[in-house]
Amino acid sequence: MSNKRKILVTGISGQDGNILLNRIQENENWELIGITHNLHRAKKIIANRCHLEYWDFKKTDVIEEILRNHKPFLFLNLASFAKGIGMFDNADEMSLVNGLAVVKMLEAIKKISPNTRFLQAGSSEMFGDTAVTPQTEETEMLPRSPYGASKLFAHNMVKIYRKTYDLHASNLIFYNHESIYRTDSFVTKKIVKGAVAIKKGLNKNLKLFNLNSSRDWSYAPDFIEGIFIVADQKKASDYIFATGQSNTVRHLCKIVFNYLQLDYKNYVIETNPNSVSDSNLIGNPSKIESLGFHRSKNLNEMLIEMVEHELKNFKET
Repeated sequence: MSNKRKILVTGISGQDGNILLNRIQENENWELIGITHNLHRAKKIIANRCHLEYWDFKKTDVIEEILRNHKPFLFLNLASFAKGIGMFDNADEMSLVNGLAVVKMLEAIKKISPNTRFLQAGSSEMFGDTAVTPQTEETEMLPRSPYGASKLFAHNMVKIYRKTYDLHASNLIFYNHESIYRTDSFVTKKIVKGAVAIKKGLNKNLKLFNLNSSRDWSYAPDFIEGIFIVADQKKASDYIFATGQSNTVRHLCKIVFNYLQLDYKNYVIETNPNSVSDSNLIGNPSKIESLGFHRSKNLNEMLIEMVEHELKNFKET
């Protein structure tokens, strides 16, 4: 136990936290400590698979005490707050959790455990209204929502603390990434769950906002593998995690419904087809790929895995 490298992780009960926990349990060289603001929910999801610490993202002394007790090799901030389809609801809470809390983390590391390596999970939403496609780590960021702005604040603070205090602090710029752990609020899970429900005869149709909306979608477990690549780098830096390709919601529907031997056109209802379609957020992953990052599943394989998982759950119920 004493020879294990410790990872302190916020957002432990989310998609990425779950995947990370599975990854760590298969590796005897690491020990994971999860930070949560909701112990009851986290214990229910994690089910005693790792040690949990409570922090509400507000009190500086609490995060300092956690760092003092564990002195981790790596502090990974996966926590992210977003509410509402447009990422505009609860802007004050978003600013606190996604932005100011990161400063508290960096301050605690600087004060208590300056050798700890810090990784901040950012978002493609930081690029917002950029006219540059695909985006690189140097592309100007023009967020169009409180969510993107709060993530950009944290992103910039990581760069400032890295330069000013020589902390090993890196930014992970995550584009959309999906897995079997996605919740119903994400369009990939909505499509998969809706299509399976139709196949099972439980629903007659699936309502989606805009089928021409497009994103750069990746397989989430690949991002978790990439985290360890960044953590082991001698120098901290910023990295885009993406595929470099954009696909529409319509294309996702085709893949999922075709796999279930259904024609999506007979079941999917587009509720706002005339809305402006987002298509500019495409990441250039060449920097992280130069370090050995690769993708284990393409879009088709990822969606089929999600469908199979959903079918299995239906069989169990």
